[in-house]
Amino acid sequence: MNILSIIKGIFTSNAVDKTIDIVKEKVTDVDKQNEMIRDIAVASATNKTIPLLDGIHKLGRQILIGAVVGFHMYCKLNDIPLSVEELTALYGAVTAYTLLKGKGR
Repeated sequence: MNILSIIKGIFTSNAVDKTIDIVKEKVTDVDKQNEMIRDIAVASATNKTIPLLDGIHKLGRQILIGAVVGFHMYCKLNDIPLSVEELTALYGAVTAYTLLKGKGR
């Protein structure tokens, strides 16, 4: 397992899918397999969440790019010079997050 897959795992919620894949691979009894998959799905569906945090998480890319563009505009309006390296770091963070998070659902 490389570092990119570990970091990508932080930003995705594939834990349930991976667990179901492992159950399908390791459990040979079909009835037991279906029971375990059902239990995993029920546990995932009944997971308690905080709606505000869920909303912020779902809007992560939009919030991040909005903050970066807003900061860039603030610097321009107040005549704060930004070097190419600083701009690359700012927009590179958005790019890295987008690449690691992958396609939204």
